[in-house]
Amino acid sequence: MSSSSLQRWRQYQRQQYPVVPHIGLSGVMGLAAVGYGALLRSQIEVAELQPAAFIMAGISTVLLFLQCQIATDLREKRWRPEGVLTRRELEMLGVGSGCIQLGLAIASGGPMVGFLISIWVYLGLMRYDFFAPQWLSDRPLLQLGSHQMIMPLMVAYGAAFEGWRPFTATSQPLHWLLFMSFFAGMVLELGQILGKTKGDRSPVDSPAGSLWTGQSGAIAWLTVLWLTAFSGLMAARAIAFVSPVALVVALGLLGAVVMVWRFLAHPGVARWLEPAAQTWLIGLYGCLGLVPWGLALIDMG
Repeated sequence: MSSSSLQRWRQYQRQQYPVVPHIGLSGVMGLAAVGYGALLRSQIEVAELQPAAFIMAGISTVLLFLQCQIATDLREKRWRPEGVLTRRELEMLGVGSGCIQLGLAIASGGPMVGFLISIWVYLGLMRYDFFAPQWLSDRPLLQLGSHQMIMPLMVAYGAAFEGWRPFTATSQPLHWLLFMSFFAGMVLELGQILGKTKGDRSPVDSPAGSLWTGQSGAIAWLTVLWLTAFSGLMAARAIAFVSPVALVVALGLLGAVVMVWRFLAHPGVARWLEPAAQTWLIGLYGCLGLVPWGLALIDMG
């Protein structure tokens, strides 16, 4: 990689894909999907843990997050400023990450390759706004929801590394975790839109002008955050781990109400909505899929 390409990649990380928060959240999502799937399948048995499943799911989910950002950038009607990665470099980055994912899917065996390809197909449809950009633009709620369907798909793919399979009688229902992931995607997207200045927004960022901005945007953000919290509590109920998750939920909801109240008085607070939501979601996913196993390991020691 040339020095100019390296510089553009660093700028891309700062502006479009901050590595630490994105890897933190996406990695925990993948790990938690495996851990939660194992908790649904049986009681906590540390001896049954599959470290390879955690590793492959974590890497695959991180790369899917990256590909989602690439698809979003390639979908932009107004291209990014000069100095950031070119379209060709973004496409090459997507292909390279896809090769890694494909190798992991093949190593995992079973129907993982087909599952991965189906996610790529959905990403491709997102890239072109499902070949109905204007129709979706006129229906902002549907546009937002259709783009966030990728989140439960990523979580389901992560759980598949542990052995979970959709539409089979032997698989435990993963629906509450999938619902939580869907609403979590909306929380992140709306937080990102609210945090951008007016000059930085594009038709993709704000499908219907001011719908996701100002007071209406703050109410929408708070609403989907509450739906995320409810789904998380129901997911915790399915694995009998409600109390720790309820604590994380309570802290998140209290913080969200305070932030929205501050945002309505001081719009500059909006830039903290997405980072705060990322931190909260890391804690929520961690409590659902990782903390129970950590406690079990401590008990063994």
